[in-house]
Amino acid sequence: MSDDKIEHLMAQWGFSNVKKPILPDERILAKVFEHFRELSKHPEIAAIVKRQSDGEITRKQMWDDMRAVAKEIDKANKK
Repeated sequence: MSDDKIEHLMAQWGFSNVKKPILPDERILAKVFEHFRELSKHPEIAAIVKRQSDGEITRKQMWDDMRAVAKEIDKANKK
């Protein structure tokens, strides 16, 4: 679920390598952004964003890493 929401954000922000899903309406996007804000409080996600802002990784790598961590968070939450 987190992975899907991150992919919607990537498409919304115009990342060309993303399979462009049909973007949801404003209410759904508001929920997606809220979820992203909550997810960004997660220490691993925050560290990934910091690495990208420090120039250690590319934006594409940041999104790939965030999606991988989001999948792990979802798996842990299902247990």
